[in-house]
Amino acid sequence: MNVPRVATGVYFGFTYNGDGEAVASGLRVYRDEELADGLKFDGRSNILAVVDAIKQDAMFADRVEWSSMAPLIEQASASAESYENYKLYEKLLAALKDGHSSFRRPEDVRLAWDRTRASAAWEVREVGQFGYVKVPPVTGRAQSEGDGASMKVAQQICAISPRADGWMVDLRGNTGGNMWSMLAALSPLLGSGELGYFVGADGSRRPWKLKDPMRCNGELSPVAILIDAQTASAGEMTAIAFLGRDNVRTFGETSAGRTTSISSRRLPDGAALQLVTAFTENRGGVRYGNLVPDVETNSSDAFRAAEQWLSGRARP
Repeated sequence: MNVPRVATGVYFGFTYNGDGEAVASGLRVYRDEELADGLKFDGRSNILAVVDAIKQDAMFADRVEWSSMAPLIEQASASAESYENYKLYEKLLAALKDGHSSFRRPEDVRLAWDRTRASAAWEVREVGQFGYVKVPPVTGRAQSEGDGASMKVAQQICAISPRADGWMVDLRGNTGGNMWSMLAALSPLLGSGELGYFVGADGSRRPWKLKDPMRCNGELSPVAILIDAQTASAGEMTAIAFLGRDNVRTFGETSAGRTTSISSRRLPDGAALQLVTAFTENRGGVRYGNLVPDVETNSSDAFRAAEQWLSGRARP
């Protein structure tokens, strides 16, 4: 929690969406020296960092009407506390009109980036003669933790692969996070080589490649990708990594359409901007906005449609 320097007290409580009870115990307040070390909380250094980051990194920085924003930026520079300008940061990001750039407060950055973890359990199982993987959103940036969890999932896929006539990769409800952890877990089905590209405004292309993909012949299997309207960001990137591969078909609903690449810029007070810096293309060079499934169904019927398609490709 980022407490302003002028604060004289901290209040703690709960909010409810309905009836209920809550009990808290063992609460304590302490100064996080590691978090606070070297941070700057004045308005000027932070708003200047925000403007610099957007102008240098954001793909659509020219959409911001900088002349009309100048008085607000000047006013923000005089603020004693950076948190007083957070709404202005969000206003500047909204002016980019890219639908994907966002702002994280210092406390949210610490929670999101400290550990790499899935928001729900991965699910790898057999469904009749097919394999099934439920891919949850994965948050965080600590690659070592993510790599460990990803390896366990990849091993489970390889254990089932010799018996599976095909696979369902279920990305419904996957709102994003750390795409690399998701791709590493699914590497037995993706194969090696370039899985996609980030394409800058100048046309420069950066390939997606996994460092040590796990191989067990799953890249030859038919794969049905399940998506819905909540499949977004890294969830969409994970689907795109399969597109252009042979024997892949998508089922469900049109995705959220946040298929641009995000780069993070840390601010002096510990907050962060996440800025759109590139478009996305699949391994065959096809660029995407929303993902429109090959077979459009409502979300609840996607599983059945995928199963029928896989059945037509099963070994006799």
